[in-house]
Amino acid sequence: MDNMDAAQFSINQPPITYENIDGEVIIINLNNGYYYSLHHVGAVIWSLIESRTTQLEMIDLIAHHYNRSKQEISSMIISFLDELQAEDLISVQTHQTLENKKNIKLNTTDEFTPPQLEKYEDKFRLKVVID
Repeated sequence: MDNMDAAQFSINQPPITYENIDGEVIIINLNNGYYYSLHHVGAVIWSLIESRTTQLEMIDLIAHHYNRSKQEISSMIISFLDELQAEDLISVQTHQTLENKKNIKLNTTDEFTPPQLEKYEDKFRLKVVID
C-alpha cells in the first residue's frame, strides 16, 4: 500500500469557505478571491474529504458505486486531489483520525464523469456592510 493511500485530507478552513447547493459545491478562497465549482463526482469527492475519508477509501467507494475499475478511478482521483491541493483548497492531514466510516454511502444517481475543478479568476469580492 502506498503511503498516500491512507492519507486523509482536510479543507483549509479558514480561508476556504464552501456551500453545497443542489449537488454543486461552490468554493471561495477568501485569501485570493478565486471561486470554484464542483459538479457530480467532484462534489462527491468533496463530501468524502469532509467526512475524513482516506484516498484509498475514496477510490474503493467511487469505483464500487460507479462500477468502474480501481485502476481507472485511481489516477483520476489522485489527479483531482493534487489539483485541489495545488489551489490550496485542501491539505494532507499529518495525523490520522480514527473515526468509524463503515456506513459511508454515496447518494448520487449521476453517471460517472471524471472529476473537474472549475476555477473562476474574476475575483469574488465580499462586501461587508456594517449598520
